[in-house]
Amino acid sequence: MIPNAWHFLFHRWVLCLRCNGLG
Repeated sequence: MIPNAWHFLFHRWVLCLRCNGLG
């Protein structure tokens, strides 16, 4: 797996949590 891609997905996941007020 491409590390850069994984980091991008992780960052989007964090933003999703924050957007939902779970982070």
